[in-house]
Amino acid sequence: MRNTTDVLRRGFDSTLANWPLIAIRIAESILFVMIVVASIFAAIVPVGIAASFSNFKNVDEPAQAIAAFVVEHWPLIAYIFVVVLIVTIVLVAIHAFVEAGSARVFVDAERSATGETPKRDAFRVFNMDRWMQGGRASWWTVFWIYNIVWGIGGLIFLVPLILTLAAMFLVTETGGRVAVACGGLALTFLVVIPVSMVMALRAQPMPAMRFARDGPRSSATSAVTSPWRSSFSQSRSAARWQSRA
Repeated sequence: MRNTTDVLRRGFDSTLANWPLIAIRIAESILFVMIVVASIFAAIVPVGIAASFSNFKNVDEPAQAIAAFVVEHWPLIAYIFVVVLIVTIVLVAIHAFVEAGSARVFVDAERSATGETPKRDAFRVFNMDRWMQGGRASWWTVFWIYNIVWGIGGLIFLVPLILTLAAMFLVTETGGRVAVACGGLALTFLVVIPVSMVMALRAQPMPAMRFARDGPRSSATSAVTSPWRSSFSQSRSAARWQSRA
């Protein structure tokens, strides 16, 4: 079993040897920015046009103004929701393809670099055909890996928000509602940070690498749950060994 230094060294050499993957990720980021900017314009322009022709400014109460806008322009709100949903699916699909192709390259690089201290050139296996093949073969499963992992994370994120909304309905005074809202947002922020870190560790790179290694034999569910089962088994084995010692 390799130690931490060897793992880091091999990962560094593999990354430098297959440097076109870095360029692909930069291109992915640029494409993401372009898609997001275009979607923002596609969503905001209709809202601005609808707001200019609406009469909610004449309503004295802000709550009534918002309610009137929602009732009057619910198709526009549904349109914005559909745009956000489609853009999110497209972004996740693109990222899944990039991750699947990159995982295929890194797995093949690790297999080709045999020996205790292989040279950096031994890791150089990148070509577009290999990357495209890995992306086409694995992107769908990696796509669902992200959906499963971040879907679970999203459900966890909703817990403090739901509790905050329930507490705000129970409080009648305006000052109390503001205090509850601020406390709920702070609690949500404290929950989001560790949960996001855990979800990120689960989503990548282990599940994607596992599927790229096992191919069609690995499903999205098994790719997500196998690291948990492996960690649990190792912890249980370590506990048994310590108890025997």
